[in-house]
Amino acid sequence: MSTYLMETFTVTLKGICQGLHYIHQERINHLDLKPANVLLGANMEPKITDFGVSRCISEEQCTMITKNFFGTLGYVAPEFIDKQQISFKSDIYSLGVIMTNLLSGHNVCIPEKVRIIYQSLFVILFLQQILLVQTKLCRKYHVC
Repeated sequence: MSTYLMETFTVTLKGICQGLHYIHQERINHLDLKPANVLLGANMEPKITDFGVSRCISEEQCTMITKNFFGTLGYVAPEFIDKQQISFKSDIYSLGVIMTNLLSGHNVCIPEKVRIIYQSLFVILFLQQILLVQTKLCRKYHVC
């Protein structure tokens, strides 16, 4: 890899890290950090964009739990997939995927078959939640 290319990667990654650090200091969790949401200016300075699914986390919180799935598979942190937990670590995981992609020169996103498996898992989790609610209602009203 050429020195110029390595310097460009370094400046770009440093800028993404600084931008992410800034929004985290403001208690904003981006939750959809990926290359398509990082625009480059004329001098290759990165700008983090698309805060459509971002969340503000209060000073007292460090983790949130949600039942809604958002983000881009391949960049979503495992704890969000497994436990629906989001934290600032979720963005750091996405940053790691971006860094790996930049430095390797390959898109190491999750392959399509694994995406289908993840989507199936979300359907199963959703159905389990419905079944749990139904079971609680049956017990509450002594229908079971």
